[in-house]
Amino acid sequence: MATNRTPRISRKRWNYPPDWDWDGEIGRPYSIEDWRAHRDQIIQYEAVFGRRPPEWWLYEHDREPPEHQGAALYEMGELSPDELEYRMEFWRKHFDLAMSPHFAIPIPISVGGDPRKGSTLITGFEAQRQHLEWAGIPHSLLTRWHAERRRAVARRGLGKGCGDDSAS
Repeated sequence: MATNRTPRISRKRWNYPPDWDWDGEIGRPYSIEDWRAHRDQIIQYEAVFGRRPPEWWLYEHDREPPEHQGAALYEMGELSPDELEYRMEFWRKHFDLAMSPHFAIPIPISVGGDPRKGSTLITGFEAQRQHLEWAGIPHSLLTRWHAERRRAVARRGLGKGCGDDSAS
């Protein structure tokens, strides 16, 4: 027996502002009216991995998006638990890498490296500084992790020759 009913399709439709550009550049930032009308959906799809859409920064925090959004969001207490877990793992991995012995990074050719001489490396404190800046680790975490590292080194140094059998 045939019916004239059409099946219900429960697909959630994208409801972005009309000038939506899939490359994400043209038409951004949206007007404040478009932002207010579509805020929840834009946040749902674009507020991930410690980043926020440009309108969130402009209209809700009255500032341009910072270079290291994850660090700014961490300091503001705005990271979701999943974002915080993802960022902490990333930041700790890159902190430990930069603090490893003999850490070095290549000098980009555009900054003065000579492609005929092969790879030129930056080492020492400058390499660590550049890598930590690139990783965008919040200053409060850098301060805490450097202090933990100094305490660990001091404990190892004090243990030697002071009657501590585990240090030998």
